[in-house]
Amino acid sequence: MQTNNPFASAGTIVNGDLFVGRSVELTEVYNRVLGKNFGNLSIVGIPKIGKSSLMQALYDRRNELYDNNKYVVVWYTFKAIEEYADDEPREIFIDIARKVKKELKRHGYDVSEISYYVNEVSNLEMRFTEFQSTLLDMFEELVYNGIRVILCLDEFDYCKNYLEECHFQLLRELSYRPENKIAIVTASRRSIHDIEKDSGGGSNFFETFKKIYLKPFSIEDIRLQRNLIDGVSENDCILLDKAVGRHPYLNAIILDEFFNTRDMKSSIDKQINSVLTHYDYLFRILKKDKLDDKVVKLYSGFSDTVSQEEEEYIYNRYGIFDNIGDNKYVPFCDTFEQYLSQLYRTNPYNLLWGEN
Repeated sequence: MQTNNPFASAGTIVNGDLFVGRSVELTEVYNRVLGKNFGNLSIVGIPKIGKSSLMQALYDRRNELYDNNKYVVVWYTFKAIEEYADDEPREIFIDIARKVKKELKRHGYDVSEISYYVNEVSNLEMRFTEFQSTLLDMFEELVYNGIRVILCLDEFDYCKNYLEECHFQLLRELSYRPENKIAIVTASRRSIHDIEKDSGGGSNFFETFKKIYLKPFSIEDIRLQRNLIDGVSENDCILLDKAVGRHPYLNAIILDEFFNTRDMKSSIDKQINSVLTHYDYLFRILKKDKLDDKVVKLYSGFSDTVSQEEEEYIYNRYGIFDNIGDNKYVPFCDTFEQYLSQLYRTNPYNLLWGEN
């Protein structure tokens, strides 16, 4: 009998044997940031869809990548803006430089030269132009010695009100010029273009990125996830499909309950409030992008005030609607449709739209 619950930590980054599926997306990641391409990659998707876990799959290979290819993979997580209240923005770059040095040292690399650069850029009294030049020199030193750096930036959305145009330009320089080139991989709910645009800057950092829009699991991947636990029947899968579709996080929280109850209907009933709370959180995120009412309008069939760009985001990038053919889209599961229906009924626009 299975004794370890593979979904006990549902909602956190998934790695190791618990990371299943995403073979197509992983191939895209490796093709972009490894080998001769060595370019920037942006992983974009709604909350809890698996962005950080996909990036973690690359990070988990850091020992192998260094041993075989002299790739140094480091991870930096952006935090909520208020946590940086007393910090100088360049401290982010200093922290990243220190992480690169630490990782190199872990692999037995002579870091004496790199230590010089890290110490230099750590002087916050240094003019920014000199700071930028010194940081670029550090990475040029690494490239000269055959070292390639892959920088994983998680929660990249949080940088938009903190980094300024000069900082975006510095990131661009770090990942653009061959003599100091690094590869940057970001995980965010919005595209780099939108994040950079909101910062008020004029940098074209976003143009250096290939994008992966992460959606719910494929049919094959959701089977792999559900097979991590014993006793999930075909009928159980039908119930899950109706309740939460192929959303990896929502499946995980119900399967976590199922591990103890072995009753899928009961597990769904017990977790329905958590599912609805997740939808509330999703709509708070959509509201920040002024897309919350657009989603409800598209669902209700009143799309006159929804731009083509907004429709593209909602239908083809977020994965919250399924294309069932003939350019017709439906909510990705029954509970989400019920949630949208409730929003429609309580939305003041209903008075203008009429009954659907």
